[in-house]
Amino acid sequence: LGKDYIKKYPDYINSVTLEDIKRVAQKYLTSQNYTLVITGRQDLISSKEMEGN
Repeated sequence: LGKDYIKKYPDYINSVTLEDIKRVAQKYLTSQNYTLVITGRQDLISSKEMEGN
């Protein structure tokens, strides 16, 4: 990583664009490879939300 990695880390993070995030999300976040977890009181969650609709 180099001796100056910690110093440059904020620049690396700030260089990430919205387009970068969208591109990676489209590649990796597909309906075939994710699990949705809903937490909270079941009586406050609608049945449609429980079914994933």
